[in-house]
Amino acid sequence: MLKHAARRTTAVALLTLATTFGWDMHASAATFGAHWGFNETSGSAVDSSGNGNTGTLHGGIVRTGSGYDFDGSSGYVSVSDSSSLDPGAGDIALTINFNVDPVPSGTDYDLVRKGLSTTSGGDYKAEILPGGHGLCHFRGSKASATITGGSGLESGTHTLKCTKTGSSVKLLVDGSVKVSKTVTVGSIANGSGVALGAKPGDDFTEGLISSITITTS
Repeated sequence: MLKHAARRTTAVALLTLATTFGWDMHASAATFGAHWGFNETSGSAVDSSGNGNTGTLHGGIVRTGSGYDFDGSSGYVSVSDSSSLDPGAGDIALTINFNVDPVPSGTDYDLVRKGLSTTSGGDYKAEILPGGHGLCHFRGSKASATITGGSGLESGTHTLKCTKTGSSVKLLVDGSVKVSKTVTVGSIANGSGVALGAKPGDDFTEGLISSITITTS
């Protein structure tokens, strides 16, 4: 009886934790998602979601204690592929808190991405475009959706959020919906790792990123 009670207590605690952080307990063997707070003073970029999606720092990154300051030419964080970073047909939300420098003409800042436009299994990403506009992109088994919106993201501290549900994609800036599109993207599950702060070799972010979160909402 005591063993059964202990198991029930543990199950309730896990469900509460998943609900609190927006993780989908059915997305994979692990709970879905990751959270990188970028507040370490040494070592790897820690994933505090408990899913173990630790990031490796590359190139020019300065640790500020409250974020990573990317140099715009070589700094990025790589995270190995994991099923806990593939939403499948489920919902996904990318949330990035940042204070970046102006985006040079003819380029963009990749904040977070998993896969490329040619990657088998689909891909997702969030970017900042010249002029301070946000971009959200989700490509799945049924459709590809890219939306842009917002302005002024090159000045001051902001939060960009990109969401995909079963029937729509949305772009939010500082909690306000700027663009919404009705579309069924379908399943996203690829074999690529996640890149934070760049598309390795290109689209390097210049400025401070204080946190990046991948969840279901």
